[in-house]
Amino acid sequence: MTGVILFVALLASPAGAQPPRAALSVAVQYVRYAGDCAKTVAIEHSQSFPVPVKTDKGLRYLVMFYPAWSSDGAAALNKDAYPPSAVARFDGDGGEVTCRAPVSLPKASFLKPLGPQLSPEAAKMTYDEYSERSERLFAALERAAGAFVAGKRDAPAREAAAEFQALFAALAEPGLKAHYRALSPDFWAWLEAPEKKD
Repeated sequence: MTGVILFVALLASPAGAQPPRAALSVAVQYVRYAGDCAKTVAIEHSQSFPVPVKTDKGLRYLVMFYPAWSSDGAAALNKDAYPPSAVARFDGDGGEVTCRAPVSLPKASFLKPLGPQLSPEAAKMTYDEYSERSERLFAALERAAGAFVAGKRDAPAREAAAEFQALFAALAEPGLKAHYRALSPDFWAWLEAPEKKD
């Protein structure tokens, strides 16, 4: 989850406090400002983690933009996530961005929250803890995505998949889990495939 609050906090935090950036982390930061997303995505909408998909052009990523509001007032940190307003597709370099990705998401009312924006574990983290784990998630996702598109299930691929799954479970928006699955069913099937005995 990257939103306006996290973006502002990132800009305000001292350079020495920032963890090393994964390439995917840098690319996804600019998606909302590129292509048709610049006119489609409301600046106050939050952004999900990306999910890889196989396309005829190779590996691409999908990311959701969604409103997040709090019934306790605008200052509350853990807001409620509402159904996504847009889905963007982009490559790992942040290019070829479109917010018209043809994805069928679960039906949901835009008037009803899907659940909390932060998981119970993420809600207890400091900004630095959340940032550090997010960067680890992006790095693991890059490794897992490459293996997924190549159809690999070797030891490094399984390690990257396991690391991504653990970090995703800790950091991703609980109310959007079904939406994440709908973005790339093949990726989740690959992640959860049982290990073959040698």
